[in-house]
Amino acid sequence: MDRNLPRLHILLLAAGKGTRLSPITDYIPKPLIDVQGQTMIGRLCDQFSRVFDDVEFWVNISFFADKFLDFHLRIPKIIQPNFIWEPTQLGGASTLQFVSKKINGPILVLHSDLVLSQQYVLTIREDLINTNFRKNLIFCHSRARSIARSNVWFDRNGLVTSFQELEVGHVDEETEVFVNSGIYFFPFPKIFPDTRTMEGDIVRNQIQILIQQKSLYTRLINDKRISVDSVSSLIEARRYLS
Repeated sequence: MDRNLPRLHILLLAAGKGTRLSPITDYIPKPLIDVQGQTMIGRLCDQFSRVFDDVEFWVNISFFADKFLDFHLRIPKIIQPNFIWEPTQLGGASTLQFVSKKINGPILVLHSDLVLSQQYVLTIREDLINTNFRKNLIFCHSRARSIARSNVWFDRNGLVTSFQELEVGHVDEETEVFVNSGIYFFPFPKIFPDTRTMEGDIVRNQIQILIQQKSLYTRLINDKRISVDSVSSLIEARRYLS
């Protein structure tokens, strides 16, 4: 490990209701669902703490806060996160803005329902090192357009030129497109406007601002990634880790 790397702050977005996994999520928040003996969010914390020497975790929570307290008591102290309690969901953009006021350093944002291969995490580390922790990045993967939820366009230099959210199931095309993986990196989060109107998700705010500023780049990763947003994807994740 390179101990000259800057401290990395990781924000895990975990405040959603996870309604697509109901009735499981009627009793437990989605990030705390067990996948082969480990919660999804606990696995992510463990993976990233293994490849970055100096990392601090932040987790926004809203529903089932008591369940996250139990999670906090059961994980190693070295990776225990800072919790951001949201009585009313702020949205990823507002949460990022809140965290950016409290930190001094780059921040990696992850959806907390991701199951990633260890190689995927190592590739993220390599990308951050190769860009010297100085480029705004959106991590992407390829997917058939018929099941894609987003489409990311970029030029030959990797500069993102457009981001469009798609309606899944309304497109009957198997053409491969590049889609958002739910992972973002911002070296200087304080560049965003300090305004009370910064609401909603990151894509509709920070990502669009950076595209307009021509300062957002993409990284394509083809290693294993599962977004656990349905019962079938949960089954897939458990099989993958078995």
